[in-house]
Amino acid sequence: MLSFFARRVSTVAAVTAVVFLIIFFTLLLRPSHIDTLLPSDHFSAPHPLPVPQNTTDGWSFAARRDARNYALSKEQCDAAFPGLYDEIYRAANFRDDVGPVTPEDVDITWRADGVVRVLLYQNQLYIVDARGVARHDYRDRSLAVLHSLNRAVETFPDLLPNIEFSFAVDDMAEPSGNSKTIWSLARLPEKEKQWLMPDFGFWSWPVTGAESYNELRRQIAEEEDYFDNKLPMVMWRGALNVNKERKNLMEITKDKDWADVKDIDWSNKTLLYERLVSMVDHCKYKYLIHTEGRSYSGRLKYIQNCESVIIIPELAWIQNYHHLLVPSGEQQNYVLVEKDFSDLEEKITYLLEHDDEANRIATNSISMFRDRYLTQAAQACYWRELIRSWANVSFQPQLYEEVDSTDEVTGHSSTTRKLRGTTFETYV
Repeated sequence: MLSFFARRVSTVAAVTAVVFLIIFFTLLLRPSHIDTLLPSDHFSAPHPLPVPQNTTDGWSFAARRDARNYALSKEQCDAAFPGLYDEIYRAANFRDDVGPVTPEDVDITWRADGVVRVLLYQNQLYIVDARGVARHDYRDRSLAVLHSLNRAVETFPDLLPNIEFSFAVDDMAEPSGNSKTIWSLARLPEKEKQWLMPDFGFWSWPVTGAESYNELRRQIAEEEDYFDNKLPMVMWRGALNVNKERKNLMEITKDKDWADVKDIDWSNKTLLYERLVSMVDHCKYKYLIHTEGRSYSGRLKYIQNCESVIIIPELAWIQNYHHLLVPSGEQQNYVLVEKDFSDLEEKITYLLEHDDEANRIATNSISMFRDRYLTQAAQACYWRELIRSWANVSFQPQLYEEVDSTDEVTGHSSTTRKLRGTTFETYV
């Protein structure tokens, strides 16, 4: 009798286990219901995302170990970040079609401010010219770009190609027209001559309180709570006077119990102190909204370091890694909303009722961005591939220029060589 009872219990347990597995895999493999809330033209990524590979010696990228490894070889970079360089190759292919970059292309006298001309020669940076970068915001940005680039160069054990280029640190590299070949922070789709570089905020952005990208990531890793323990609310802070979409966001979220959305007036110090939320404290919320600003916004990479659901309206501006954003499907890593936020409440309501799907999207986000493509190692790899690709379609720069002079006493004329530019170490 006892033996029969034991067999009966064993059979029931086995059947229960099978039923559990069937339910589990059904839930795991089902399509995300939030896909049905997305515009029809955003149902899938523009192309399948590349899968990170191992190198020939078996090495593979591990974020805990390699996130701050600036000295990855080209083979390691290619294996770890196979989808990182799409924007570089787009610009290089465009240049192949229209002809090589010339010295005239890197001239910066057309712009009064926020622009720097740089020479890289035998892994040494020289600042050839700089225009209007003394004001505090341009100075912070230009120095951050130079420091980030120099770190990528100095940590690489081999020589990189010699190149000469110019970069802009204004939100709009070329505010009007479409004729300049320049490295920029973001571009509109039609600005095909521009080459996108990593944002200055990957080094620091002091005006927002993000004094160091490395330190921000360390603090988030130390303080961030599990997704289940976060506040089930949408959070956003920002100035309203830069575009109408932000005003739409304020109107739609007004008095909603699921929203912590407030505007910031940078000139009102009292109100600023009350409403400002540190980048680390953004991670306390399950849902974080990204908005564009005067053009693009540097906010996105910071909030993508949180294990939260990132909500993004249709973007007008392109940054160097935006092609990795996936709005739907198995690899979905953010939630797409209309540019005017008209469908925000519908999608938030759904997510609040389907926490498991929200958790999956947040997990996909940190896997793609925080733990891979937004690591410091990825930025160094991007800089070096940008240098190589630019060199392939550009002129060969000269370290010296010839200067004619006349001796005031003898009247004798001579030609001497003069070093072009100031070394990075002296400039900063």
